[in-house]
Amino acid sequence: MSSQKFQVFLQKARSLDLGPLAYQLIQSRSGPEWTKAKAIQEIAHYLAFLYLIDRYPGLQIAPTEEIDQVWHCHILDTYKYAEDCQHLFGYFVHHFPYLGTRNQVDQQNWYYAYTLTQQLFLKHFGIDFAIKDLFPSDCEPLHVEASYERVECSHICLERPTIPVTVDDALQIFPVTSLT
Repeated sequence: MSSQKFQVFLQKARSLDLGPLAYQLIQSRSGPEWTKAKAIQEIAHYLAFLYLIDRYPGLQIAPTEEIDQVWHCHILDTYKYAEDCQHLFGYFVHHFPYLGTRNQVDQQNWYYAYTLTQQLFLKHFGIDFAIKDLFPSDCEPLHVEASYERVECSHICLERPTIPVTVDDALQIFPVTSLT
């Protein structure tokens, strides 16, 4: 774990303000309301996951559900998340929440991505998720080196599972008079 790449990543990570993220995990009504010890543990796992994203940008990996909860809380503060991504990676890391949900091949990719994540955690950090009764999340990082620019993602958008709902469907809950 003392590789040059890890040391560079660690130096960048040390300058992140993790306080707002810890707040979201511990005290926010929209967060998981973990203890401080649990939040620190999962933030550490999340930082390790971010290192793997940085170290292996071409690999498809999938976080545990707990790491994904930290990731979700981080993303909710969109400005901070964008700044932190820029600082750590030099680009925005997109969160794609459909891994394993689209078809049988995708489900197999999800399994392989999580197995690879387990192997990399064991290799780099000595953490064996296989014995911890943890479950994979259905999310994956997408690497698009575009800084803060708008990204063309039609190849991704086409692969999203969907349920047909229109704006008009949603607006039906309002009385007609309230929409004028």
